[in-house]
Amino acid sequence: MNIEWITANQIEVEVLSNLDLASMYFYLEDIGGFLGRNLDVMNVTEVKAAEHLDLSFSDPLEEIVEFSLLLEDIKYTSNSTIFCLRGGAGSGKTLLLTKLALHLQPNLDLISEKIKLPVLIRLRDCGNKGLEEYIFHKKQEYNINTQGNFQFIYLLDGLDELNDQKCIEVLYDIHSISQKEDTKCIVISSRESSSNLILLRNYFDNIKYLKINQIIYSDIENYFNKKEILKK
Repeated sequence: MNIEWITANQIEVEVLSNLDLASMYFYLEDIGGFLGRNLDVMNVTEVKAAEHLDLSFSDPLEEIVEFSLLLEDIKYTSNSTIFCLRGGAGSGKTLLLTKLALHLQPNLDLISEKIKLPVLIRLRDCGNKGLEEYIFHKKQEYNINTQGNFQFIYLLDGLDELNDQKCIEVLYDIHSISQKEDTKCIVISSRESSSNLILLRNYFDNIKYLKINQIIYSDIENYFNKKEILKK
């Protein structure tokens, strides 16, 4: 009987499809599982659809900000920056955060000094756990070493869906998370009419606000053109 020793460096852990195998045998980080943990399949499908509309945004000066510029700002902003994406009901806030999560996923073939990992969380899903505890357990579940070679981009969806008490608890945790060295930035979505935005301003001074613009006629026309439905 021949015994062959397999070591971690003999498995190509850079490829996401092999991370589960490597993690199981060598207690390595399951980055693929961690990245996909909170991605809703239907939202991902819609974002990846050919007819998906690219939303536009406005900054506080009413200047138009394209998605590509928002993406670059999030990637290269100074650490612990807070972004707030505001929009009306059904304006696409959740889909936007899903799109950001997909575009921010790292290329593990091009590992730099710090790997930036997007963490999409629906705030209402935290339940009775605090946000910080919820994040801790998710990192633990996928062997993500908080002292490792990572920076985290937190995409927090639905601040407006929390009651006053829960919002205060979550904002306290967000403030604590923002102080951590491994926090790259935090993106929070909310309805623009929510009173929770007032509470948000009480916790943070320098927030980068962006408003999701309403869909206009040309957007609707473009949507149907992409679906090749012209008689609408």
